[in-house]
Amino acid sequence: MKDNLKRVVLDDLFGKTIQTDMYQQDDPKNNLHGWKKMQVENSCFYGQVWSSQYPDLHILYFEWNLDNPFQLLVQHGKPLIKVQFELEGHSHFHNYHGEPIEIPAKHFQFIFMENTKGELTYTQSRKVLELYFKEEFLLALLHSQGYDKDQLINHFKLSNCTLFRKANLIQPQQEQIIQHLLNHTYRSEFAIDFIKSKAIELLLSVFCGACNRLKFVEWPEQDLRILEEIKSFLNINFSQDLHLAQISRQFGINEFKLKKAFKELYSETVFAYIRRKRMEYAQGLLLKTNLEIKEIAFLAGFKYPHHFSKLYFDHFGIRPKEVRNATISSSKNS
Repeated sequence: MKDNLKRVVLDDLFGKTIQTDMYQQDDPKNNLHGWKKMQVENSCFYGQVWSSQYPDLHILYFEWNLDNPFQLLVQHGKPLIKVQFELEGHSHFHNYHGEPIEIPAKHFQFIFMENTKGELTYTQSRKVLELYFKEEFLLALLHSQGYDKDQLINHFKLSNCTLFRKANLIQPQQEQIIQHLLNHTYRSEFAIDFIKSKAIELLLSVFCGACNRLKFVEWPEQDLRILEEIKSFLNINFSQDLHLAQISRQFGINEFKLKKAFKELYSETVFAYIRRKRMEYAQGLLLKTNLEIKEIAFLAGFKYPHHFSKLYFDHFGIRPKEVRNATISSSKNS
């Protein structure tokens, strides 16, 4: 179904004028109840956008009724830091540089990406609240609540896409904060201060409340740098014949520490990471080249095609031969 979805960019959805209004710094005192509200209608949905922006924090609320499912192509050269509360609907982001991010209805996700390039898929109407902020603002806020600033920086540096591997269920206390933030009746400067205070309270609940999933890093900074180097090495050399002892010697790190720290920081073992990189590379070759499957297996780092086929099926739930046949059939039909 995804292949048949309409593909759009932000200009198609919001146009230049609305985007400028949405992201431009404005005096909230000029807006009713501290919100700047804009109506949106395009070929994919109709609805509204609320915006409240401060020097270090930008709050956006989207409410749209979907006419047609679509894919939104996004690309930002600057780091993206936000918390997204998917109140209704469903958000799926396929990131070209890392793991996909899935946020079902009634869930939230903290997202930190150095480079944002991928596709957002929307198949139903939705309501979503997003809190955007600068890294310095978040670090100062969390540091004030007892988190070690250096450890937080290491988390951001080492965690690809998101600190939380899965979206978290929105808790009742968070729902209450959101309702207060969206439905308050205050005006003037008090409304401005109220919205920001509620947004910060909501942000703190993500890290410091019952849903806190942020673990403190127990490893010295030198080990963290080595692990980052190892991960970069694996990203390039995943198809080679690799062994833990060899990697440990090459980077000067204890083998036990390598296994334990890598699993803790990246949520998978060294060899699970290598295997996943091989599978992703092999899938790309299957879809985009005419190479024989045994040759693809060899290029991806597997000695035996039958072993590759079994692992590919375990990973994707489909055999390489079936993918190749489907690709051939699709090219003939087109």
